[in-house]
Amino acid sequence: MFSALVICLVGCGGGTDRASSSTRDSSGIRIVTSTAPAWSTAAGWRVDSTPLLAVGDGARRGDPLLINVVAARFTADGGIVIITTDDAMVRWIDMEGAVRASRGGFGEGPGEFRDLAFVGTRGDSVVLWDGQLGRVSVLTAAPGVTRTFGLQGGDTATAPAFGYAPIGLLDADRLVLAGRRGARSGERSGLRRDSIPFATASMTGTIGPVFALVPGAETVVVSTDQFVTMIPRPFGAQTAVTTDGDDVLISMGDIDEVRHYRPASGLVRIDRVDRPRRLIAPAEIDQQGQRIGAQTAQLPKPVATAILGAMMEAGLPKVYPTYDRILTDVDGNSWLREDIGSERALDEARRWTILDPTGSWLGQVTTPPRFELHEIRRDRILGVWREPNGGEVVQVRRLSR
Repeated sequence: MFSALVICLVGCGGGTDRASSSTRDSSGIRIVTSTAPAWSTAAGWRVDSTPLLAVGDGARRGDPLLINVVAARFTADGGIVIITTDDAMVRWIDMEGAVRASRGGFGEGPGEFRDLAFVGTRGDSVVLWDGQLGRVSVLTAAPGVTRTFGLQGGDTATAPAFGYAPIGLLDADRLVLAGRRGARSGERSGLRRDSIPFATASMTGTIGPVFALVPGAETVVVSTDQFVTMIPRPFGAQTAVTTDGDDVLISMGDIDEVRHYRPASGLVRIDRVDRPRRLIAPAEIDQQGQRIGAQTAQLPKPVATAILGAMMEAGLPKVYPTYDRILTDVDGNSWLREDIGSERALDEARRWTILDPTGSWLGQVTTPPRFELHEIRRDRILGVWREPNGGEVVQVRRLSR
């Protein structure tokens, strides 16, 4: 049963009272639906075109060479921590852009990695996951490893076939885990979207119960008697996840909404934006098909035939997925990056839909082309700018609200 419908008008950021959002309760779940943004076209937040700080552009002596930056975050002391997978390194950068500490490297010893993935930060500490070694490591700028542990326990009845991987941190010092995906020989080729379980684990690695089961990213399975592989579906829906305090925010990519889960109680809120879906231009669909054909033409004929057959069976969507990434800022606003497909993603400016802490739609913020946003503070953002020659530069830019 639905409770009484509450209609509220939201105006902020220099906008007018043009935006509307409705809130209702359904079986204890709060549903917020917005039909228009609060900001007027001329209002809203702006990202400066010139960076306040750049690391990795070679402008200063000792500037590091950054390749495959998977994460950049602000630290509690005002500096930056940068994680790169090309050399499996973690670098702490001071407020002037100088490297003050480096940890990591390839290997299996304490503080070394085979398959480095970023999980989150706590003050000056960085939490990392190594999928090959199956362990979590906690590093600080000081020499040595603060903590290393594996994952254990959990409900075997709901455990994913390929295990879990930590993907985030909650304020309650718990890891957020997502089920890992994979394919096995003998599976049927074609479009697949697995249900992904989400759970939490303590900072000693003990896995708790599953609190959410949601569709994962759309993939195409290619399976023969000789090989099996999974390929991302072009323009396929992606599952984007982030954390905010003790909540886990999940977007499934096929509907314009974000779901808020609380591990102790499950789904607690759904934020929706009621607007038309964005159509994919026929020329872009044709271009994607030609690119798939050109790529498979370089493979052995049996492999190419299997891939093309599976891709043709899966087909291509007619509309873009909604979002391919979620971030939250220090004030609890949700930033939802609108998906424009992999071919356009690097060279075009990216538009983010902003929802306030109550779930109401504020408006859009645009980030520059070739800039990958990683963290948002009140007056500045942090991300990676990719140079035309392939170089990577970590930048701090001003955010005007």
